[in-house]
Amino acid sequence: MSGIAPGPGRWRPAAGLLWRSFDDELVVYDDRSGDTHRLTPRSAAVFLALQPRDPMIETGTLDAEVIDGLARLGLVEPE
Repeated sequence: MSGIAPGPGRWRPAAGLLWRSFDDELVVYDDRSGDTHRLTPRSAAVFLALQPRDPMIETGTLDAEVIDGLARLGLVEPE
C-alpha cells in the first residue's frame, strides 16, 4: 500500500495478520505476503491501538508518521 498518506480518517489492521508479543517487542506476520515485521515500541503501540478492542480510531489521535509507516508495510488500511 505504498503511497497512502495518513490524514483524517479511520484506519484498521489489514486482513490476514497474525501477531505475537515477546517481552517488549511485537512481531507481525502478514499471511498475504509472507513477510514478518518486528515493530518498534512506538509502532507497536499504534498498531495495538487499532485492534478490534478499540475499533476504528481517528488518525488525528495517533502518530501520523507511524500510521504512514504501517500503511507502507501493508499492516493497516483505510476504512
